[in-house]
Amino acid sequence: MTVTAIGGFLIAANKWQGNQQIKEIDIQGNSYVSDTYIRNHIYNYVLSKKPDEIDFGVVRQEILKIPLISDCKIITSYPEKLIFLISCRQVISRACSDYNVMYLFTENGSLINLEELKSNEMLQKNANFEHLPLINFVGSLSKDSSGNRDLVEFIKMYDKLKMGTSIKSIWKNINGICCNLVDNKVVVFGSTQDIEQKFIKFQTFVDKILSKEDLQIKIIDLRWNNQLVVK
Repeated sequence: MTVTAIGGFLIAANKWQGNQQIKEIDIQGNSYVSDTYIRNHIYNYVLSKKPDEIDFGVVRQEILKIPLISDCKIITSYPEKLIFLISCRQVISRACSDYNVMYLFTENGSLINLEELKSNEMLQKNANFEHLPLINFVGSLSKDSSGNRDLVEFIKMYDKLKMGTSIKSIWKNINGICCNLVDNKVVVFGSTQDIEQKFIKFQTFVDKILSKEDLQIKIIDLRWNNQLVVK
């Protein structure tokens, strides 16, 4: 009799909790996106339903449509609270296009329009990207993130080796990744195979030869093993 009564109470309690309106949305782990923007994005749908009526798969997909968010886990804390565990994409640089459009370049090769983030008030007030390297791209950047993976490797190494402002602009052509120096010399890196060694070879040439001799060269080609070709 006692067991039956307790079981009936638990069923009734669960049903009661499932019928309560959601009153609080708690957002955790978010680095860049405004919590207010996230709440407003799903507020009407969530608050119009009771917990047992919410399709959390739909809510998650809506959250993942927001630029900079890579993953979202949802925890229900009955009877009145939802907890969103947000993971953001890692931004590795700022990227400026031919048309002076500023993007954020992420570690998976995605390009996210920074001005659109700002105009739609998606960013947290303390979100700051000024410390990231600024890369000026010449020509079209791939909208398919998989087409930018070599650039991701290039930029990560550029930042790791603290190349600073020595490179003025970057582009890709049939020779691979190329860049302009501030004095308009062209450096051909080619593919990202052995990219760290290519950067070291380039920096050694700049420090030991180019900085001391007035060489009239236009192109520095780093594509060849154990050597550097100038033209």
